[in-house]
Amino acid sequence: MHDWRPRRRRVSTTRRRALPVAAVALAAAIPFASADARAASVNVVGDSVIVTGQPFGNATIQVTRPDALTGKPVVIGFFSGRADSIGPFTVNTTTQTALSPNGDCWQAGALSQALTPDIRPGDTVTFSAQPVLGGSSDSASVTVPANAPDDPSGPIPSCRSSAPFAENAVTAGPKSVSGGPIAVSGVAQPLATGVSSFISDGARSTSPVDAAPNPDGTWGATIPAAQVDPLANGSLTVSPIFAVPDVGTGALAHVAGDPISVEKTRAGHATAPGSQPGSQGSGKATGAPRVSKMRVQSRISIAAARRGGLRASFVVPGGARVIGAQLLRGKRTVFRSTVPAGKAGTTQTVRLRGAALRRVLRRGRYTLALSAGPSRNRLGTPVRRTIRVG
Repeated sequence: MHDWRPRRRRVSTTRRRALPVAAVALAAAIPFASADARAASVNVVGDSVIVTGQPFGNATIQVTRPDALTGKPVVIGFFSGRADSIGPFTVNTTTQTALSPNGDCWQAGALSQALTPDIRPGDTVTFSAQPVLGGSSDSASVTVPANAPDDPSGPIPSCRSSAPFAENAVTAGPKSVSGGPIAVSGVAQPLATGVSSFISDGARSTSPVDAAPNPDGTWGATIPAAQVDPLANGSLTVSPIFAVPDVGTGALAHVAGDPISVEKTRAGHATAPGSQPGSQGSGKATGAPRVSKMRVQSRISIAAARRGGLRASFVVPGGARVIGAQLLRGKRTVFRSTVPAGKAGTTQTVRLRGAALRRVLRRGRYTLALSAGPSRNRLGTPVRRTIRVG
């Protein structure tokens, strides 16, 4: 049995049509990144990897990210196994079976436990194989492009206990401030030993503030007022750097995590209390940018919607790094997706499609909602349009 999630756009010189469920279909999906070297082709779908055209033999997949301090590659994900030349060689796609009790979950490598890497734009995914029947080794790699969608993410359900998500991010902070201090909080991957946070206005940055993650991975830090006050008014970026072990060697390394934005205003223009880290609210960043000039096809046939998906175009707001899309039937969300935002002021199109959408799409009235924000955890108030599927 195979898990399946919304397919991604594949960046390649050839295009393939997506098929439904089995592993061969998974390899033929339309993911967001691919590269070919010799016969092998590497496809990345969220935090899963599918290799096709590989030889029969021992094979390895590694995901690397530049060290945030030195720039050297850090291994953040590892998997090895026996590849065959009939079906694809996969990781984080297949549930456990009697013959494969661990499925194809990401593995521990040099660490004490397995981790599912949070594969991000700029990461490099490399496949290598040594044929058992002789012949030269085979390899292929791809660098995830900057416009790659970042959702869905994490391990498939059957891998969550054996390979938890290696997510590193700032997840909460004030919407706006008129000065310091600024308190933020976030999450760190298992086995992370520390996190350093700093704030930048694009020209100047504060000194890093160090924090140790709690046993559950949560952490918090406060950048003092004396460092925040000299920064320029406008959009500030709170960035984290995490001290983590290299999955290939176990050596200490440093990787950047997801940042958030905070608006610095003149005194007396800060957001009212109640939007501080840890407060329980709607989860929407009310001070975040909003898309404008959103357009959808107000009526579409069920056949056309299932075949080509649903599309929405809009103008990208300044300060947006992520666009979240939700399809609602009544008050219930039936489909969601997150994509990186394009250049501010340009027109961007989001398309909802794939097997997951086809499974839930029925005739009737839907609401398509688009949100913009500095990260997928800090999306603003959505803009909504109605679509009738008939």
